Amino acid sequence: MRRLRIGAWGLAVVLGIGLAGPAAAAVTLRVAPVEGGRDMDFGLARSLNPQGEPTGDRVTRQVRLTITSSDPGRYQVFQSAGGRWTDLQGEEFPLDAVKFFVAEANGRGIVRFPNPTPLTLGEREIFLSEPSGGDRELLVTYTVQVPAGQRAGRYRMNMTYRVVAQ
Repeated sequence: MRRLRIGAWGLAVVLGIGLAGPAAAAVTLRVAPVEGGRDMDFGLARSLNPQGEPTGDRVTRQVRLTITSSDPGRYQVFQSAGGRWTDLQGEEFPLDAVKFFVAEANGRGIVRFPNPTPLTLGEREIFLSEPSGGDRELLVTYTVQVPAGQRAGRYRMNMTYRVVAQ
């Protein structure tokens, strides 16, 4: 993993992603950040410039969810934010500064969050397939708007995804 230099005005946010729990044999889920690697690293974003003025930095990253379904049947995809974004000193990054939305790249189904929505703790259903199931690809986009005056640091949080056959 690449190391980032964090300046007095900088903020680095890393979102660890993974696949939670076993999926039914007929439905599998592959999770991959669009920019590669295992983590979504929002890198260096500043809340204040060297003159002490708000920068309004906004950083966007994406995760591709690939669902493979060998049997017909409906399934659900869930996203779970497992705890607050914190740095090593326990300083929190506000979740309401993180927005996400889901787009379906192929197939049909019901996208639960087609418009930017604040990230919240806990598990949320983000997609429901059509009754016949089938392979799908979802693109989850996260945008971090750095709040003015946010303390510089390397903030971390785990985000997991799971698929459940019905």
